[in-house]
Amino acid sequence: MEKNKKRGIAALAIVFLVFQVISFAAPFSRNAVFWLAYLFALTAMAAQLYVFRVSMPLEGGKKSRFYGFPIAWIGIAYLLVQLAASFLEMAVSRILPFWIPLVLNVILLAAAAVGLLATDAVRDEIMRQEDRQKADTENMRELYATAASLDYPDNDSMNKALRSLAEEFRYSDPVSCSQTALQEAVLKQKMEKLKRAVSEKNEEAVRTLCREITGALSERNRACKANK
Repeated sequence: MEKNKKRGIAALAIVFLVFQVISFAAPFSRNAVFWLAYLFALTAMAAQLYVFRVSMPLEGGKKSRFYGFPIAWIGIAYLLVQLAASFLEMAVSRILPFWIPLVLNVILLAAAAVGLLATDAVRDEIMRQEDRQKADTENMRELYATAASLDYPDNDSMNKALRSLAEEFRYSDPVSCSQTALQEAVLKQKMEKLKRAVSEKNEEAVRTLCREITGALSERNRACKANK
């Protein structure tokens, strides 16, 4: 991601140099309208540094960078529109009243600022919801992983019961809530007992615990469904 930022800054530097050449090589009238258009174009370029920072955070993961793409596109769109507007204003600066480019450029800047802030806020909220959902499903994913890892060597009957239990976890509602906390705590305790029973090859205990866990899981799923 650091490389992408460096590429973006390099591209921005090229745009800045081209803008300087065109602005001062072309026969524009260097009046107040020209300098206003020039100033807002520089502002659009400077804004890209903020865009690079929020759309490609170094500390973020893939998800953070993915949701940063819309922010980058808004920044690029603003830069291109502002450059086009600035060159047009420079070209007709002799006949253009000062208030027209002032109002137009302020509107462009305000629209870009609102778009960037709104998109950044949406990204943060989406990531917060996804992180919360991930935390809410951690208990059930852990229980399913434990159940799926159990194996009773040289005993098809026991393995069938264990696989059946794993399937029960697999197709259960993965999202936890406060109403399911007690049942999930019970499930964790019973799964620990089941792991010991399997390691000790205690068939009777394995069968009993599989039935108890299946019943406790059904209660948990009913509580989860009632909470929706």
